[in-house]
Amino acid sequence: MEAVHRAELRGILHHGTGLRVQARDLLARAGAADPDRQGDQFVAFVDGLLVDRLVGAGARTAPPPGSAASRTDLSAAVRTLLRALTGS
Repeated sequence: MEAVHRAELRGILHHGTGLRVQARDLLARAGAADPDRQGDQFVAFVDGLLVDRLVGAGARTAPPPGSAASRTDLSAAVRTLLRALTGS
């Protein structure tokens, strides 16, 4: 969050570019209507999901990080998101 407001840290934001490119490609291959926009949204949603699970309110109710239950829960959330973005 600091990188947005502090010029000396902004370079770290470029590390997310590769993930966005991959997400755009994934959604294009999956038939998304607007894969560029939806790819960026996909990355933003997953970032938010992880922050919620690690340091947000979701950390209080989610399965323990790294557990099989946590992986299953996160996988289901990502599948739901992909279905919403691709209409499948």
